[in-house]
Amino acid sequence: MGGPESSWENQWYWYADIFDRFFGGTQGPGGRTAMEARRNGSRRTGFSKPKPAGGLRVFVVGGSMAAQYDDEDSPVRPRLVEVLSRLYPGRMVEVVYCGMPGYDSYRESLIVEEIVGHEPDLVVFMTGNNENLPVAGKPSTRVALAMQWRRLLHGRPPSLAALWRGLKPEGTISFEGRLREMIRLVKGKGAEAVVCTLPRLYGVMPDAPLPMWDEGFRAGWAEWERGRFRSAARLFRGYAAAHPGDLMARALLGGALERCGDFRGAHAVFHAGQDSDINGTLRRVAREEGAVLADLHDAFEAVSAAVLDPRNARLMRDGVHWERQADPLVSAAIARTLAAPAREGSFVGLRGAMDASWLDRDAASWERAAVRLHPVSTRDFHGRVMEALMESRNAGPGFSEATIASFERLHRRYPRESAGLDGQREAMLRIKGSPWAQARDDEFERRWTAGLACLGEAYRRMGLRPLAKRYFAASLARDPDAAWPRLGLALCHHAAGETRARLVPSRRRGEGSGQGGTGSRQGGGGLRIGDAPLSRASGDARRGFVRGPRRRPPTPFPRAAATPGLPILREGQALRA
Repeated sequence: MGGPESSWENQWYWYADIFDRFFGGTQGPGGRTAMEARRNGSRRTGFSKPKPAGGLRVFVVGGSMAAQYDDEDSPVRPRLVEVLSRLYPGRMVEVVYCGMPGYDSYRESLIVEEIVGHEPDLVVFMTGNNENLPVAGKPSTRVALAMQWRRLLHGRPPSLAALWRGLKPEGTISFEGRLREMIRLVKGKGAEAVVCTLPRLYGVMPDAPLPMWDEGFRAGWAEWERGRFRSAARLFRGYAAAHPGDLMARALLGGALERCGDFRGAHAVFHAGQDSDINGTLRRVAREEGAVLADLHDAFEAVSAAVLDPRNARLMRDGVHWERQADPLVSAAIARTLAAPAREGSFVGLRGAMDASWLDRDAASWERAAVRLHPVSTRDFHGRVMEALMESRNAGPGFSEATIASFERLHRRYPRESAGLDGQREAMLRIKGSPWAQARDDEFERRWTAGLACLGEAYRRMGLRPLAKRYFAASLARDPDAAWPRLGLALCHHAAGETRARLVPSRRRGEGSGQGGTGSRQGGGGLRIGDAPLSRASGDARRGFVRGPRRRPPTPFPRAAATPGLPILREGQALRA
């Protein structure tokens, strides 16, 4: 959800570019003007002025969800322009993509104020994911003016610390208020507004430590690692009842139920522990403002329920972005709501002949295609690794459960590429549009080192000890004093019966200590386990990590979830490896 470059370096993107015109025009033959998106971070998109007679002009507005939708580099078809062209035969359809990574409703509203002057017939809103970002909201006038003056004088943007001191947003307009304003502005120009709800990847691990300091959770984790998932589910349920706000417990409870085959129960836990009220707001505002509701959330849930996938893991790339093969599902959801009998012919700009006879039949084939795993480019794999590294809010010592879970998903999708990740650092840095392209080198290096340790821990939990040892060693080669990969390496040796593995003390004072930790102590010597077998090591270490299983534990998802071409299953059928 971040911008095209790192938010801590590219302040122009958040606080200066937003006040520039989104489109710029070039005079063409016949007196027509070619309008093109010119803002930093925008897609190659545009339209012509004046609008062709009988044309149907559609704008898509939102954050990164809208920016990635119908990506021009994606081979997945059909795109929205093709779907709408079939729905409205004889109309020349233009789809203009105005999604901007990281934009919140305030920044989107500035784009809407511009596009309503370009004869829209339909505006599709994919908004709501970025309202809690630090940059969200209208920046203070002082910051906005300072940024504009510095840019005019060719100066550098102010430091991030200076920006934080002046970033208190002006006004008190909520997301709901801005969404209402944008819908009214669009409808006031005679166009129609489509509001999309937000699909979710469920069971996402929070960026927090495992609460090993709690005896109940620690007992559940011990059963989890031993593969006793019914017992783990019972213990996690008790912990979740005592700590209703702990998302970690709910994620693991849902995962344990899923491994037991209780897919409905797993989905209920995931949904209750992760769903926010944002979709309720989107539905209510669309209904009260007379906008069209494209319920992407329910559309994704229906497809995932058909294949007993309680996480939406086949359709979702990460917590908020869907896989490109799901783009046709989104287009179908938009087309279906436009073709609803109660709405047909009711929109000023959409009146005319409509042919929806093909929609249900073709949408069913798109659903079947969406749950298959499609080959993805190496560039896309590297981009997903970057996203995994960014799952953690910091690059300090210690394991990030969010990053570990991301690497587990990567291994299931790209096992060969993930196994060779340690040799792909330079290739990743060359990704066009990489969020690290203009970031500080030391920031990437810290995250890369921590990421190698997290990948090692992901492999350890999956029972792939040779790969786990390899990546723990790779992390230690870059940071020999790191305590966490040393502990992971010792656990691998212990699980293999090599009980005299040593953990060399860290030279950093207190590294690896803290709540949830993994066998750490506060003090000048850091972590000390010494020559003793791990099972007889310090109490802190035994509480931090339970003894690992000698057999390979089950993977976090049913193994059939990685089988290409999985057919739609009837309700009640179970996935089989």
